[in-house]
Amino acid sequence: MEPVSILVVGSSVLDQVSRVDKFPVPGESVRGSDVQFFAGGKGANQAVTTARLGARTTFCSCVGNDGNGQYLIDSLRAEGIHCENVEFNRHAPTGTALIALNREGQNMIIACLGANLQFSPEHAFKVAHENFHYVLLLQAEIPLETVQAAAEASQGVVIFNPAPSISVPAEIYPLVDYLTPNEHEAEHLVGFQVRTVVDADQAADELMARGVANVVITMGSMGAYYKNERESGLIRAPKVKVVDTVGAGDCFNGALAFAIASGCQLDDSVRFAVGCASISVTSLGAQSGLPSFDELPLGLIRIIQSAHAKKSPHV
Repeated sequence: MEPVSILVVGSSVLDQVSRVDKFPVPGESVRGSDVQFFAGGKGANQAVTTARLGARTTFCSCVGNDGNGQYLIDSLRAEGIHCENVEFNRHAPTGTALIALNREGQNMIIACLGANLQFSPEHAFKVAHENFHYVLLLQAEIPLETVQAAAEASQGVVIFNPAPSISVPAEIYPLVDYLTPNEHEAEHLVGFQVRTVVDADQAADELMARGVANVVITMGSMGAYYKNERESGLIRAPKVKVVDTVGAGDCFNGALAFAIASGCQLDDSVRFAVGCASISVTSLGAQSGLPSFDELPLGLIRIIQSAHAKKSPHV
């Protein structure tokens, strides 16, 4: 299959992970395991996902001009990701994330974004304008002005993962082809609880009314709900042994971008993304558990092969 081109504009951070028997409550100290270090950040995780699945991936980010920043970019280059457009900022440190994992694989994260917050709209606009791509993938660990600039410059399909929870300015919604919050982020956007399929359907209607063409809401172990003007549905997640949920949402978004760029319809794109994300939670580390295309179950591979056989990728 001919590789599809995906541009990821977003964050890169160093994850510092410790395991705990239980999460602390306010004022409580708990004992954790030795700290392990992993390359992470929503943008970087999503870029690694698309690269391992076979996309020609270009990554644009802002890291500190320090050892952590060089380590993160070197790790991305080792995945075959094009990083020529990454900025090294001399005035802010590389972002870090402090992550606690409990015995069920659930996580609590404190993100210290550092240089990611210095990512300029001008640079993002230039990169999105000059780099050919079928899909532009964005997240919210960089300034929203930078997200908007990249979306405005893109000639491809725009996917925006509004994570972590933020309030999205009204002018961004019409620039987005696919909005992909999880249930908590959707609640923050629409102002009501998103716990059931009915809730997700109502939230999708509200977000589509703001100008988004397609809404995909991930709902943890339930799977993911999708909706546009023509179709809607819930793709249920398979039952797996959960080791680490860090990066599962990023795997979902990267896999969704890959499927859309490969020409899959919305339902098959979501089905493919749910399957990939379910694989990612069975390993420790946001990036170490991201699957390569050849490691996928035959059913997921056939979704992509079928799309390539039917038509050329979306532009």
